[in-house]
Amino acid sequence: MRRVIGIFLIPVLLWAPAGTSAASSPATTTTLGQNLAKPPATSPPLDARMRNFFTGVATNNNELAISAFLPQSAYVVIKSGSHNAADWQYRLIDRDFIPQLTILRRQFGPDLASATYLGYHVNEASAHICPIGREQNKAPYWQVYMTTIDFSMKGATRHLTVNTMIGWRGGWFIVHVIGYG
Repeated sequence: MRRVIGIFLIPVLLWAPAGTSAASSPATTTTLGQNLAKPPATSPPLDARMRNFFTGVATNNNELAISAFLPQSAYVVIKSGSHNAADWQYRLIDRDFIPQLTILRRQFGPDLASATYLGYHVNEASAHICPIGREQNKAPYWQVYMTTIDFSMKGATRHLTVNTMIGWRGGWFIVHVIGYG
């Protein structure tokens, strides 16, 4: 009986900071699944995530709000460390994200439940690549600060700010709402 042994090639993306060559700086690689495509400022998937985030905040539905958060599987790929799945759940979600949703709800009060989502604005001027080693990451990724979400509440246009989003597979995902830790 003959056996066929397959070889799986994992594409590797080489990246060097702007203004340098691969020969003058150490090459860095991403793990299968991540890429360095700069996420667009608007897209149907981002539109859905931002609407879900706002609706989740407004209606006290944490699971809906979490659907806009960087997926745990992505966090495991881009961050260094041995317990990334647990860190994602217990630090990022349970200790940071959920309490920050509560702060937003208190900030805007009970009328937030009847607010109307209007849209969002990604602050493209702040977009940059976070290189390997910064913020304990093992893969580079795009990062953007201070995305605003617009909504109407009691006849007035209001805004809330999402502190940080990370690019994953060409799309933006929330990682910090109010700030870090």
